Amino acid sequence: MNPLQELLTEDEEMVELANKYGVNIYDIRKPRPRKEWTIFTGQILDLKTPVLTVLGTDGGACGKRTTAMVIEKEMNRRGYHTTFIATGQTGLIQGAKYGFAMDAFPLQFMIGELEREILRSNKAENPDFIIVEGQGALSHPAYASSSGILKGARPQAVILQHPPKREYLSDFPFIKTPPSVKSEIELIEHFAQTKVIGITLNHEEMNEQEIEATINEYEQVFQLPTTDVLKKGADKIVDRIIEYFFSK
Repeated sequence: MNPLQELLTEDEEMVELANKYGVNIYDIRKPRPRKEWTIFTGQILDLKTPVLTVLGTDGGACGKRTTAMVIEKEMNRRGYHTTFIATGQTGLIQGAKYGFAMDAFPLQFMIGELEREILRSNKAENPDFIIVEGQGALSHPAYASSSGILKGARPQAVILQHPPKREYLSDFPFIKTPPSVKSEIELIEHFAQTKVIGITLNHEEMNEQEIEATINEYEQVFQLPTTDVLKKGADKIVDRIIEYFFSK
């Protein structure tokens, strides 16, 4: 499986070698034929199924996909039927039934293709709940995927993933000032008609005491349920999701 932007199925030398040795090449980022690409139709505005995404304060290795999958697992355990929409190559490699590599598309089509995948999953499975994997960060100066997710998915709620000990943006060590939780929440809620309803932590470089202290601090400051889903589980976040979407 090739997760790169460079498509090996269009490389004559690689195709020749694959044929010689009986190897199949799968370009994970290879989009559908261009003539099939879709732009935003607005049909998602009429979607009744709740949609949630996990966004972050940083791009790479922030934990958005992992947190989204842990939340989905706990929702399933509680009896809710969910669909998961992958938006990057790793989610697709892991076997996501719905989704595409967003960064393989121009922004205009990225939005329409995400809307299409969400509507496709809803029609096929009639889920109780749709979870969209986050990409990048809305505040990130180099990535636009979070913007495409907020526009294409129209999530009614967002979980914000944050690495408290990260000292610079991933892949960009010259940017020494990662955004704060407060600034990212304000940006997301100002940019889109949605609400951040919970905070999840990436515990890199943190010990157990620091994780617990940060959870307590964030819950007091932001009045939002906060957890590290790998260390503490997703119960607190899923409780909030159910309260927000299903207890009205």
